[in-house]
Amino acid sequence: MPVRVRPGSNSVRVLAFDPGGVTGVAFHDTQTGDVATAEVSEPVALAGWIDHYSAVQPTVVVEDFVGAGPRNTYSNHTLQVIGFVRWYATYRQLPVAMRQPSHRKSEVDRARSMLEIATPHAVDALAHALAYIRDHGE
Repeated sequence: MPVRVRPGSNSVRVLAFDPGGVTGVAFHDTQTGDVATAEVSEPVALAGWIDHYSAVQPTVVVEDFVGAGPRNTYSNHTLQVIGFVRWYATYRQLPVAMRQPSHRKSEVDRARSMLEIATPHAVDALAHALAYIRDHGE
């Protein structure tokens, strides 16, 4: 999946989602250093984040579901969140990159250190953004 780079710069913009009952959301722009995070539980809030940042054309990074065995309410909800984010980002004509949960592990401490209020799901979302940028960006 190619990374969206701002014309005339090395800026990489990523909007990352850590899906679940509470979904972590993080935006990071490598040129400006802008970072924004939240934890949300309503699909309309997820759509709001995508709508808000779609003008800057970020790559949308979504943690994939790798659970095995029987499904429960939590796993079903997580799968629905993933499907919604993928569909809505595609509808807004943004590239979507699916990532395994393990991809964020090496960036969790760095993500936590970048946030004044480091809530768990927001940290995980930012860690996904940082890992994606590390692997595909600058």
